[in-house]
This record gives sequence, C-alpha cells and structure tokens, in this order.
Amino acid sequence: MSETDITLAERYDHLARRLEAVEGRLSALERGQLPSTTVAGTETAAIEEALEATPASGPARTPSQEVVPLIGRTLMVLGGGFALRAMTESGAVPQVVGTVLGIGYALVWLVLADRAAGRQRRTSAVFHGLAATAIVYPLLWEATARFGLLSGSAGAFALLVVTLIALGIAARRDLLPMAWVVALAATGTSLALAGITRMLVLFASLILTFGLVSLILAYRRGWLGLARFFAVVADLSVLMLTVVFLAGTSERVAEILQPVSLVVLQLALVVVYLGTYYVRALFRHAEVTIDEILQGAAALLVGLGGAIAVTEGTSVSDVLLGVVSLGLAALSYIASFAVIDRAMEKRHSFIFFTTTAMVFTLVGFGVMFEGATRSVSLAAVGLLAAWLGGARQRATLSLHGAVYVTAAAISVGLLEWVTVAFSAPQAPSVASITPAAIFVIVVAAVCNWFQVATHGKTWGRFSRAPKLMMIVVLMLGLGATLVTLGATLIPSAADGQVSAGTLATLRTAVLALAALALALLGRWSRLPEAAWLVYPVLAAGGLKLLLEDIPARHALTLFIAFALYGGALILSSRLVRRRA
Repeated sequence: MSETDITLAERYDHLARRLEAVEGRLSALERGQLPSTTVAGTETAAIEEALEATPASGPARTPSQEVVPLIGRTLMVLGGGFALRAMTESGAVPQVVGTVLGIGYALVWLVLADRAAGRQRRTSAVFHGLAATAIVYPLLWEATARFGLLSGSAGAFALLVVTLIALGIAARRDLLPMAWVVALAATGTSLALAGITRMLVLFASLILTFGLVSLILAYRRGWLGLARFFAVVADLSVLMLTVVFLAGTSERVAEILQPVSLVVLQLALVVVYLGTYYVRALFRHAEVTIDEILQGAAALLVGLGGAIAVTEGTSVSDVLLGVVSLGLAALSYIASFAVIDRAMEKRHSFIFFTTTAMVFTLVGFGVMFEGATRSVSLAAVGLLAAWLGGARQRATLSLHGAVYVTAAAISVGLLEWVTVAFSAPQAPSVASITPAAIFVIVVAAVCNWFQVATHGKTWGRFSRAPKLMMIVVLMLGLGATLVTLGATLIPSAADGQVSAGTLATLRTAVLALAALALALLGRWSRLPEAAWLVYPVLAAGGLKLLLEDIPARHALTLFIAFALYGGALILSSRLVRRRA
C-alpha cells in the first residue's frame, strides 16, 4: 500500500471515531445525562475538528494530470463515433439509422456536458462539448452534402437545432470555451453547406440567426466577443452575396440567387441588429455601446445600401424597402424622443438613433416616391420637422428639417438649375420654374422663420447649421429664379438669344442683390446666420467678374457690372459692420 493510501485510511479511521463520539454524546443528551451547554460547545468543537480532519479533496492535481485523461476520454468518444460510421458504411446499419444514431450519440455527450458543469466539473464539460461538436457537425455535413440523406433545408434546420441546443447548454452553465467551439463549427459547416448546396441565402440567414442568438447571450452573459464574431461573419456573408449578385454574370447568378430573397436577407440584417438595439433602448433604457454603433453603421451600409443597389438594378419592387425604412424611421424617432431624450446623459444613444431615423426617412421617401412627388414629400416632412424643432426647442429636429428640405431641393434639380443659371452660355428656360421647385423654395423661406434652439448640449455650436442650410437653399432658389425670369425680360439678339455680356451683367446684378439681401437679413434677430454668407457671395461675384464679365469685353455691360458689384461691396460691408 502506498503512503498516500495509508494517510487516507488513517484520516478515515479518525473521522469514524469522531462520528462515534458525536453519536454517543447525542444519545446521552437525549437521556438527559449531559447539559445542553456541553453539547453546544463540546459537540460543535468535535464536529468542527472532525471536518477539519476530513480532507476537502484528494491531492492537488497539475493541469497536465487533469487534461491528459480528458483528452484520452475524448479520443475514446470519437472512437465510438467512428465505430458507428464504420457500421453504417459496411451496411450493417442503414445510412438513415446510422445518421440518427450518430446525432443521438452526439446529443448524449451534450447532455453529459450539462451534467458535468452542474457538478462544477467545468473542464470536463468543455471536453464533452468538444467531443459532441467534433461528431455532430461533420456528420450533418456528410448527411447533407455527401450522402444526400438531408436536403439543404433539412440540413439547415438540423444545424440550427443542434447549434441552439449546444449554445443553450453553454449559456446555462456559463461555458464560454464551449460556446466558441460550437460557434466556429457551426459557422464553418454553414459556409461549407452553402457552397455545396448553392442555397446561399438560406445558410446566410442561418448565420444571421446565430448572430441574433449571440446578441442575446452577449446581453445576458457578457459574451461580447462571440457577438462581434457573428456580426462580422453576418456582414461579410451579406456583402459577399450582394457583390456576387451585382458583379456576376446574369446566367450564373440566376441559378443561385433570387433578387427578392436577397433583398429580404439584406433588410433582415438591418432589422435584426438595429431592431435589437431599439428594443434594448426602449425597454432596458440602456446606453448604446461602441460595438452597437459600429455594427449599426455596418448593417446600414451592407444591408440598406445593398438593398438599394439590388432594387435599383433589377425589376424588384422597392415597396418592401420603403415600408421597412419608414417603419424603422418611426421606431427610431420614438426611441429617441420618447425614451432616450428623457435621460440627458445618454447623448450617444440619442445621436445614434436620431441619425439612423434620418437615414431611414431619406431612404424610405427616396424609394417610395419619384420625381416631383418625392421632392414635395421631402419638403413637407422637412417643414414639419422644422416646425416641431422650433416649437419643442429641439435642435435635432430643426437639423433634420434642414436636411430634408435640402434633399428635396436636390431631388427637384435645384443644383442643376443653379449651375445652368449662373454658368451656362445661355440662361435656363422658364420651364425650369416648376411647381415642385416653387414649393421647395417657399418651404425653405417658411422654415427660416422658425426658431432654432441653440442652448442644447447635443449639437453645441453646430445648432445654427439648420438656419444656414435653409438660407443657402432659399438664396440659390431665388437667385436661379431671378436669372431665369430676368433673361426673358432682356431684349434678345437676332437669333433670339441674350448676348453673353448682358447675361453676365444680369448674373452679377443678382449676386450683388443677394449679398445686400443677406446683409439685411443678418441684422434680423431670427437670421443672424445670413451675415455669415455675405462675404462668400461677394467672393463668388468677384470671381465671376474675372472669369465671365471681363472676357466678354462689352464696355457698357462691364460698367454696369463693376458699378453694381462695387456698390454691393460698400453697402453690404457697412451693414455687416453695423450688425456687429
């Protein structure tokens, strides 16, 4: 007998004698032969001494002494799996029965992993999970890709069920190493089956489902690394499918990808991640994290941007894209102003959700409407946001209103109109003044009347940006209108065209008038930002004199142009100085 066995035997005998003594004293107490104080003191001391004499565990084991047997046990488990495979390949067991037995065999070891973790044998539990993973995922791949026992859909479903069971056990027992093993195996198997079965969207959806599960585990268990891994894999999967669809040949793409299913997958990426963030913010009042901001931006770029690219390049209806975008926009605004805005310390969440709301609104109106309807709708939404921003003293809404009005101006073709009006050889036709363009200009003028909160902590010095944007839209629209209408009042030459010198002078006059108007508006308490644009307009006028008026070489028009520009320099600078 070894020295260790002798020591254990002695301790066991000592403990047995102590327990006999305790039993004897308790019997004496029941017969009334010992006072209770004796029991309270002596018996407690005897019990404590007996417990101290009992070894808490066996001799300390080194990591190698603990891990090496577990490796051996894992190899024996894998050997059992290979035995089942050999029986199946030899025909002793039908393939269907062998596959079912193999999956059941792997699930047994998942159950044993749960039991081992419940007994605080965590390392043993991880090795059980590793053995089960090494058996079940190759088996699912072979049953689907090699033997054809499972269809692509059935293989994806089986893969989903097994992965959810394994991750559920890992989460229940807080076994992060086991979760990582399962995550890597599930991802690799999904990608391999996607390539073999050519059911790319199906298995990308499976990875996206794993991403949602990993988000839940990250919030409950703090497994952020696992959530980041699945988020990156999901983003890359959707991005890869989008690139294949847009860059691949139409014949080969049609065999493996349907545009409708791809758009649904792209929107699902956005809904899964941003929707989860919204729910967390609304019901748990949680601050948005850097990981969520980065993944949210990636989901918008890959999912929303990809859906726009696919719908623009195909005949797929963009109604679904528009409805989902407007729905997420409404949810974003609700999350921002109904919940997050009440907690002033959560400024990152507020900016994140309001920015996503603006993006979704622009995309929704951009794909749902076309032409003049789009411009009018965006201008109307901008008017509503600007009014609410002034009435509720919300600088963010004022900024969004300015963005929507600017988008409406771009949609109506204001930039092209202004370019032609101030730089083309001939003035634009009166047909450029469309009802939609007039509506956008009027909305910009009305929005300049509304107040903008400049005391908020969200935007600080940039709170004046909305007014500046509205003034720019208004002055561009009015300037293009004046040049267009003015050109119709000027006598034309024999060919029906206005001379270059006359047109250049007209443009100079409009710029000079714009500088004076901005200087006057800058003196008004509601529009001090107008004064900031005086000198940029004067600089543009001076540059135009050098590039257009002087090369025209018409003495009379040059005289008028220089007189107008010089007067504008004198008067506008004086008005600005008086305001200062």
